[in-house]
Amino acid sequence: MEGVKIQFYGDESEDKAEKVHAIGGFIGFADEWDKVHTELIARVKPTGISAYHMTDCECGWREFAKWKKPDRDQLTVELIEIICRHDIFLIGTGVLLDDYNTLPAVNEEAGLLGHDKWHMAFQAVLQQAAIRVDKKAPPDLAIDFFFDWQTKQGAARNIFEFTKNDTRLQSWRTRLGSLTFGHKEFDKEESVPVLQIADIAAVEIRKAIGNPITHPHLKERRSLARLKEARKVWSIQYLDKPVLDVLYELKRAELGLPNNAAEAEQRLTQLRLAKKILNAPTSH
Repeated sequence: MEGVKIQFYGDESEDKAEKVHAIGGFIGFADEWDKVHTELIARVKPTGISAYHMTDCECGWREFAKWKKPDRDQLTVELIEIICRHDIFLIGTGVLLDDYNTLPAVNEEAGLLGHDKWHMAFQAVLQQAAIRVDKKAPPDLAIDFFFDWQTKQGAARNIFEFTKNDTRLQSWRTRLGSLTFGHKEFDKEESVPVLQIADIAAVEIRKAIGNPITHPHLKERRSLARLKEARKVWSIQYLDKPVLDVLYELKRAELGLPNNAAEAEQRLTQLRLAKKILNAPTSH
């Protein structure tokens, strides 16, 4: 397996109503990403836009303002089909912001749980991807993570390295390889064009979680249905109040502060048994 690499490309998305902040991405072997990159360049760059942004394309915003709707729809359909032709798979987490915003600071030094909403979702996605790979791949393979540019990437790097070296965690932490930030635009320095595919992931994750909250009358998006049909969806999770309460109390326990971790975990277990929520990732 020498020379084989696993890569995850991720991005963020948040709805206008500020109900869900999501990070989603696709994961696959590097040789698959090379093929996706080639097809993406061939399809998108000749249009003259700086980068494909799914929401802008769907709504006719910014660079897509002069595009006709059938042309915009066709571009999205063709990019979804590029994904479906290759062995890359959707993984993502959304933070329910009404629930997250009710949490007080862990303490003055630690600040908000997970640092903030982006880093909360970021940590969850790291674990989702690492656990999946840990169950399936040879033991010497780690994941190289790529995310769209963040001004707060310093905190992300610290969290990433802390997680890699936290011996309290299970073996999945050894699957965390490297962390790189880049720009999805074609002609920027440190350009990583396949982050345009990650943009699709982030929007699909956010809408899969958020639409039932903000637009319960809507049917499942055709793009997500197509990804499911092609078996490209691995994991969609969300962090709601029961999950966040447990993570909050566990963080206080870790810091030696008064906590109600046992009670919070018991409530979470009861809800899981009732199949009302998804499994919770570990947070720092």
